[in-house]
Amino acid sequence: MVKQKKEILKGEIVRIRKGHPRTNKPVVLPDNPTWLKQPNLITLMAGDFKTVQIRILIAVIEKLQNAIEQSILYLNKYGTAIPFEQLTLFQEEQASDSITIDIAYKDLGVSSDQYSEVKAMLRKLVSIPVEFDAKDPITGEECWQISGLFTKVNIPKTPYARSFSIKMDKLVATAFINVDKGFTRYIKEIAFNAQSRYTIRMYMLISSWKDQGGFSIYLDRFRKYLKLENKYKDFKDLYRRVIRPVYDDLFEKADCWFEVAEVYKLKSDLQPYKLNFKVIKSAPSKKEEEMLRIQLTNIRNVCMRHLHMSSEQVDRLVKNVNLSNYQKVMDKILFLHEYINKHWKEINDIPEYCLTSVLKEIEDNPGIIGKDEEK
Repeated sequence: MVKQKKEILKGEIVRIRKGHPRTNKPVVLPDNPTWLKQPNLITLMAGDFKTVQIRILIAVIEKLQNAIEQSILYLNKYGTAIPFEQLTLFQEEQASDSITIDIAYKDLGVSSDQYSEVKAMLRKLVSIPVEFDAKDPITGEECWQISGLFTKVNIPKTPYARSFSIKMDKLVATAFINVDKGFTRYIKEIAFNAQSRYTIRMYMLISSWKDQGGFSIYLDRFRKYLKLENKYKDFKDLYRRVIRPVYDDLFEKADCWFEVAEVYKLKSDLQPYKLNFKVIKSAPSKKEEEMLRIQLTNIRNVCMRHLHMSSEQVDRLVKNVNLSNYQKVMDKILFLHEYINKHWKEINDIPEYCLTSVLKEIEDNPGIIGKDEEK
């Protein structure tokens, strides 16, 4: 990305770095990509992880997909987080304060000669503190909740063992399942193909914002997210050693990548106080285009038949639907169908009420990560 001169945009001093020229060709993604859903709380979790350790965390997320899907469905239907004791995962180990997850080495995408490295990283992973965005239970103030992720790791002594197990406190496990702050959808194979831990973490971060088009993050928060508070103190080094290599890793090689702009308070400032990320999605493949076409047709039929919307109202709705939020939209539509069957006398204009409700459900705006943190 070439550095451009500083400009004043909306009262802020912005230096935009232009990226490589885009080809706008469909990106070649894995033939059968493994799409994972991960709570945003985990996506934004700050921790000093090595590449293999991040792969272990991704393997844990993959094992928890059924519980995460249960959590998403419950939230869409009832508008609140699921009582976690209702999750099948928690019911299986009712007598314990923890849950156990078995992971095969092959799930990490490593060869047998890398098992010793995995074991070394597992030993260190138990003692790495992580920081979650949270609220103080007494004061209600925003805070960092500092915790260890795993209580135990069981590594078989036999050199021929093909798996290991991880024990996680149930209170920590809820963070891996709770989607009331949204969730991130990304492709496992793209994360595993990345050799840099920074590429994996930033791929997850931008994936959480790809349908909103971008986000801003305070530089202090960005450093904390990647555990770079004490490295690359000069932003030029941070950009050269971290941001630019990640950009090169992802540009037209993933389902999304980014362009970045630095935001300064004064023209004389040498360090930006905030970064604006523009998230670019790859052109959809023919398979994805066909999938979306079928999904939009389903939405049109259900909305016109069961919610009594006009063609114009449906047009207003479907232009906001994409592959990432289709299921969320359909769940809301089915909920409204049940709701209006019971409460139709209380609603003056059923089609407009339903349209407004669905649009509100999928309405998300680009935001700022890390506002007022550690200034």
